[in-house]
Amino acid sequence: MAQRGRSGTGNGPGRRPGRSSAGRAAAPRRGRDSAARPAGRRAGATRTRAPRPGGRFTGRAVVLALVFVALILAYAYPVRTYLGQRAQIAELTDAQAQQKERIAKLRSQRDKWDDPQYVEAQARRRLRMVRPGDKVYAVYGDPKKPGGSGSSDRRVRSDGPWYGKVWSSVQGADR
Repeated sequence: MAQRGRSGTGNGPGRRPGRSSAGRAAAPRRGRDSAARPAGRRAGATRTRAPRPGGRFTGRAVVLALVFVALILAYAYPVRTYLGQRAQIAELTDAQAQQKERIAKLRSQRDKWDDPQYVEAQARRRLRMVRPGDKVYAVYGDPKKPGGSGSSDRRVRSDGPWYGKVWSSVQGADR
């Protein structure tokens, strides 16, 4: 009998090494004829492997994690740009609201200046202008201080030498 396969193991082509067909009864080959199958075997039965306890991550989990990381990196820049633009829009909206308030205040001031009575009141208050024939009273100094006009605080001493008078006037100017 001629040996086929590897190094005299007696394995036929397509068989795994280390097993020999010498101890088994010859099983009929699967083919089109289903009647030739032994009664103990099911048609189409395949062997499954038990899960290996040593591996922590499966290949699918690693690939899924890599895809997830790639998606996060791909979306990071556009999301950052989007959030920056939203912040800029919010700032511009606030600035626009402030400008609208400022415009409203300026319009109300313009409307006030269109009134001749307001213009006259401002001329009296700011420029101290009066109409011809009006009596004007001017009060100098701080009326709230005791002592009246406040000019008594700035008196210069008249007695003593000239440099004493100069020094006294400098001190009076500082008050």
